Amino acid sequence: MKKNNVIEMPLKKSVLWRDMIILFVCSMAIPYLVQYFVGLTEDQSLKKFIQMVSVVIWYFVLWVLITKVERRSMAAFDYEDRYLGRQILWGILLGIALFLVLGLVPILLRTTTILFNPFTPESVKGQLLYEFVYNFFFVAQVEEKVFRGYYLARVEEATGSKFIAVLGSTILFVIPHMIARGIGTYLVSTSVMGLVLALTRLRLKTYSMLTVVLAHGLYNFILNIFGLYWIIF
Repeated sequence: MKKNNVIEMPLKKSVLWRDMIILFVCSMAIPYLVQYFVGLTEDQSLKKFIQMVSVVIWYFVLWVLITKVERRSMAAFDYEDRYLGRQILWGILLGIALFLVLGLVPILLRTTTILFNPFTPESVKGQLLYEFVYNFFFVAQVEEKVFRGYYLARVEEATGSKFIAVLGSTILFVIPHMIARGIGTYLVSTSVMGLVLALTRLRLKTYSMLTVVLAHGLYNFILNIFGLYWIIF
C-alpha cells in the first residue's frame, strides 16, 4: 500500500468505534492525571518531567492500539519525504498565522498595554529550551498524530464523511484541553485551531503531517515566548 494511505486494511466499524473510545478515555485520563500529579509538587523541574512523560505514554498507547490491536502500520501517520520545503514553509506560515489570529488578537482585545520586558532573567533561556523541545518534539508530534492523524482518519473511515471527521476530531481535540485547563474563552481559539489543522491535513493530504506538526508546535512556542518576553497589563 502507499505510505500515505490511511486505510491499510478494512476493519469492522464496531472495532473502529471501540478503538476510538479506548483512545478517547486515554485522552481524557492523561490530562487529568497530569494535573493531579503536578499538583503534588512545587518542583518546577519535576512538573516539566511529568508533562513530558505523560505525552510519551500517550504516544505509546496510540502505537499499541494501531500496531498491536488493529494490526496496522504507523506509516500512514509518518512524514512524507516529498515536497519537504513546501511542508516546512506551509507549517511555518500556518503557525505564524495561527498565533497572529488566535494568540495575539485576543491578547490585544483584552489588554490595554503590552511592553517588552527588559529584565528577563537568565533562567528564561532554560525555559525557552524546554518550551522548544516540549512543544515541537512532544506535544505537537503526539497531538497531531492522535487528532489529525488517527481520529481524523478513523472517523472518516467509520462514517464515510469528511465533514463528520473534521468536526469529530476537533471536538475530541477540545475535550482534553478543557479537562486540563477548565472551561474558558481559550476554548474558542482551541476549536478554531483544531478545525484549521484538520482541514489542512485533508487539503494537503499527500504531505501535510509535518505541516500541521510544525504549525502546532510553532503556535505554542511563539505564544509561550510572548508570555516570557512581554509584560501584559
